[in-house]
Amino acid sequence: MFFSELQNYQYLDLLSVLCVCDGMALPDNQEYITRAWLMSDRKNVVYYTDLGQKISREANVVYVSTDSSRTWTALADFVARVRIRLS
Repeated sequence: MFFSELQNYQYLDLLSVLCVCDGMALPDNQEYITRAWLMSDRKNVVYYTDLGQKISREANVVYVSTDSSRTWTALADFVARVRIRLS
């Protein structure tokens, strides 16, 4: 697993950003990360994020790519699809 192999504190920083907002836990994110990252057999799970204006998309919208920036999905749509899969 990449956490135990690399032992980089920045992964913990990333997890804290993804799992907590304004001091409140984000249980859906926590569950997704646990299932997709920590319990998965996949070794290289990398998601790219960028603002729409930087990738020729709608300005001021955050986009996510799960395929090395080849395709982009609005973060809100990405989260909605993940919630459906976890249900």
